[in-house]
Amino acid sequence: MEDGTGAVGAALAQCVRSFDTLGRLIITHAHIDHYGIVGELVRRSGVELWMHALTDLDRNKYAHPDRAVDRRSLMLADHGLFGDTLAEAGRFLTRRYAV
Repeated sequence: MEDGTGAVGAALAQCVRSFDTLGRLIITHAHIDHYGIVGELVRRSGVELWMHALTDLDRNKYAHPDRAVDRRSLMLADHGLFGDTLAEAGRFLTRRYAV
């Protein structure tokens, strides 16, 4: 499964950069689509990671992936998803939140 760092590496290459040229990574908030691969980026680059201290509130949502999927699935159901569409969204979320 692609971990997303390939796309980041390609984007860096377009800017004539690479993982080892990064100095600092600033995360604005810990939603999974912003924060999801930060650990791997830090591991590969050794980059300094900056986040606001309150980011832990968002990060804690993902400490237990099953609960995160359940909360998001309930929210999607409240917004009108149901049946096969909701089930597929749940499978997608499970893949996204799984560690």
